[in-house]
Amino acid sequence: MAAWMAEQLGRPVDPRRGWDYLQRLGRSMRVPRPQHEQSDEATQQAFKKLPEEVEQLREQYPEAQIELWSQDEHRIGLKPILRRVWARKGSRVRAVVRQRYQWMYLYSFVQPEGGKTSWLLMPTVNAQAFSLALAAFAKEQGGWPNKHLLLMMDQAGRHKIRDLVLPE
Repeated sequence: MAAWMAEQLGRPVDPRRGWDYLQRLGRSMRVPRPQHEQSDEATQQAFKKLPEEVEQLREQYPEAQIELWSQDEHRIGLKPILRRVWARKGSRVRAVVRQRYQWMYLYSFVQPEGGKTSWLLMPTVNAQAFSLALAAFAKEQGGWPNKHLLLMMDQAGRHKIRDLVLPE
C-alpha cells in the first residue's frame, strides 16, 4: 500500500502509513482459509444434504427414533520432550532419557443435533478394533429395534474393509 501511495504521490512514503490507511479503511491482516486443489463442490453439497437422508429413514421407519451421529478416531499419547533448565553459565547440562512413545487411540462418536457424545479408548486402530468400538457404541445407545442410528464416517480404509463386523 505504501509503495502504491508513493507511486501516486511521486515521493517516498513510510511503510507504516500504508498500514495506517488500510486500518482506516476497515482492513485487517487475515490468513486465507486453505482450500484443497481437488475440492469438489458437488461432494460438499451432497454432504450438506444429510438431513434429507435422516428424513428418508424416518419415512421408511415411522415408528423408530432416528439419530444422526458422526465418528472419527484420534491418536493420543506421550512423547518425552526436553525443556530448558536453569544452569550455571559455561556448564554443560545433560538429561538422560529413554526415548519411547506410548500411544492410544480415541474412538469418538458425536451426535451434533443433541450434543451427545460417546467415546472409547483402544490400544490400536484397525478393522477388528473398529468393529469392537462399533459394538460398544451400539450397546451403549441401546433401544433396539425402535431406534436407528445413521453413522457418518470418513473414507478411512478400516471403515470399508470386508472383515468389518457391523452391529445389528
